[in-house]
This record gives sequence, structure tokens and C-alpha cells, in this order.
Amino acid sequence: MKLSRSTVKRALHDLEQHGYLEKTPRHRANGSSTSNLYTVR
Repeated sequence: MKLSRSTVKRALHDLEQHGYLEKTPRHRANGSSTSNLYTVR
């Protein structure tokens, strides 16, 4: 399946807005950002 990055980001945002996903930002020990954690509700 070929999807653009913007399509995936939009889908994740929509799922979060409708309450299906919860996004938790994560950070490294030095304070820099790393990947977000997505939890299915």
C-alpha cells in the first residue's frame, strides 16, 4: 500500500480527534524528541 506521509498524518489526526487513538509525545533522556506513542482506545 502506497500512502504519502501527509495522508498517514491526517488519518492519525482524524482517529485521535474521534477518540480512537491517544497520542503520547515521548522524549529521550537528553530532552530531545523521539517517536510518539499511539494507543488504541
